[in-house]
Amino acid sequence: MQKPLNTNQKDDSSMKTLGKLAIVAATVAACHSMSAADLFLAGDSTMCNYQDRQYPQQGWGQALYKFMKDPSKLHNKAIGGRSAKSFKAEGRWQGIVDELKRGDFVIVAFGHNDANKAKAERYSTKEDYKALMKGFADDVKAKGATIIYATSIPHSGGVTKDDAGVTHVRGSAAGIGPYMDATRELGRENGIEVLDRNAYACERFAELGQDAVFKLYMRIAPGEYERFPNGNGDGCHTRDTGADFFARAAVSMCRERKLPVAALFKDPSEVPLRPIGFDGKPTDSIVRADDFSKEEIAYANADAPWRTLAWSEPRDVGNYDVTLRLGDEREATENVVKFQGRRLAARRVVTKPGEFVDFKFTARVPGPYTTKRGDERSNRALKLLVMTRGMSAKKLAPKVEPEPGARTIYLCGDSTVTDQDKEPWGSWGQILPAFVREGWSVSNFARSGLALKTFEGEGRLKRIMEHLAKDDWVVIQFGHNDQKIRGEEPENGYTRRLESWVDQISAKGAHVVLVTPVERRRFNEKTGEHLGKTLADYAEAVKAVAAKKGVPVVDLNDASYRMHAKMGAKGSKAIQCNNRGKIDNTHHNIYGAYEMARIVAAGLAQIPVIKDAIRDRYRAFDPEKPDADPQIPPSGGTDYTKPAGS
Repeated sequence: MQKPLNTNQKDDSSMKTLGKLAIVAATVAACHSMSAADLFLAGDSTMCNYQDRQYPQQGWGQALYKFMKDPSKLHNKAIGGRSAKSFKAEGRWQGIVDELKRGDFVIVAFGHNDANKAKAERYSTKEDYKALMKGFADDVKAKGATIIYATSIPHSGGVTKDDAGVTHVRGSAAGIGPYMDATRELGRENGIEVLDRNAYACERFAELGQDAVFKLYMRIAPGEYERFPNGNGDGCHTRDTGADFFARAAVSMCRERKLPVAALFKDPSEVPLRPIGFDGKPTDSIVRADDFSKEEIAYANADAPWRTLAWSEPRDVGNYDVTLRLGDEREATENVVKFQGRRLAARRVVTKPGEFVDFKFTARVPGPYTTKRGDERSNRALKLLVMTRGMSAKKLAPKVEPEPGARTIYLCGDSTVTDQDKEPWGSWGQILPAFVREGWSVSNFARSGLALKTFEGEGRLKRIMEHLAKDDWVVIQFGHNDQKIRGEEPENGYTRRLESWVDQISAKGAHVVLVTPVERRRFNEKTGEHLGKTLADYAEAVKAVAAKKGVPVVDLNDASYRMHAKMGAKGSKAIQCNNRGKIDNTHHNIYGAYEMARIVAAGLAQIPVIKDAIRDRYRAFDPEKPDADPQIPPSGGTDYTKPAGS
């Protein structure tokens, strides 16, 4: 006889089965959730990606790609020069928040730039920094994602070795200690995980020793890398070995603590050290134009995190309106526009994520001509260069239209005016176009080493006269090299020749602006005493000609002298070219060129019939209140050969 069914036993069995199924379902769901999770990184230059051409420099976020089970799940949004404050102000943080979904992770590491009081857009007090970082955590939590803080990596300058060969470690670069403390405090107060790689590194650095630690950073011996024939002393940023060191530390900490994000990582013991490219894979992000040399493009791309786009096209002699659409669908962008080599058209064009700006300026193609120096290059085509942070476009597509109605400002001068085509040199003539509005072009005929007499002898004035139209302008600055030519003293040939030029130009219905020669930097380096002017007699001669002929004058000589005095013996070195450790007291770097161009632009803005040529924000300038360095990224290659003239 069959036993009656035990209904309770059936229920127990069913419950066990259902329980097992629930566990399996939960496990599958969790695995699916982790497989769908993405990891975002927010930070500065110690975390960001660098291009292959900048090897061996890498941020630790770039090295993290090789530790990912699926590298496509890592999104490194870090960018150089940013603090928590500026990262948010530029819309970069909001860009991450907009992409976040439930189950994602964000690692945030700031501190190096937050302490920079000299840059108001970056600086935060410790309290403000905590509020920003707490706000980041709130934003992430609201999206159902998880935030993880990481302390700043230490600066290798804090790793020293005493006379006995013992290595000592100081845990922070100057000023960033409070921000690391703030990060740790936020973790404790809000139950947020902190990857304290700073403390970890300090312990390990003492074991490794100074020599080994320096091999983690961009402290490079001469000849060690082809890119640095003279070596490099950057103790803040890491090379590939250092990037691996800090990425490996972050992964190990996550795995040791069994944090959910660890499921995205491989076992670090299975990941060998090897170089990787931009975005974790080899890349060539350069768009090359045939008329740009390999050296020009490579050098432009050498200053991370700028990416360079080039465009070149043959054009007839004349003025052209150029329109460039700048921006990106997803990223905030920062753009610098140059043309005809290193002439500046825009110092910065900034856009928010999803915003596009049509930047417009007028450029002139002067046409080829031959001199004793063979100066034809960059005169046979219109050449554009956009250096961008954030813009994902692969090539430039400018709108270029002839503008016969544009007026031209011709520049005549020497090495302090010309287009210096190589770093680290700069002259005010190549910066002035950035201060001039569309409808006006700047055509720079200046050349290093020339005086009024030799400029005329090379046929440069004749070339200008061939194309000079009614109501065009000719801006003239000479003096440095005229000093060295017998018969070209202020009271002799210099004045007569200058008067003749004014008459010839005026006869064509065009206008003249005379500029007194920019003064040389001159101090007693021991006492700091500001010494007298070296070009005062030529400056007075220029003003006398201007008064006699009834033409306007810009007193660059006195303005530059006052700027030197205000900046002092030490500070004024910042605007002069530093030629491998030696200050050139005549020639400027790009910072100095920018300041001299500000003086000239403000002077032009005081002349009623030409003031409309100057963009509004550049019409006033006090040389005794100089700008901060405009941080214009380098391009064009480097050549430490001193320009002709002094």
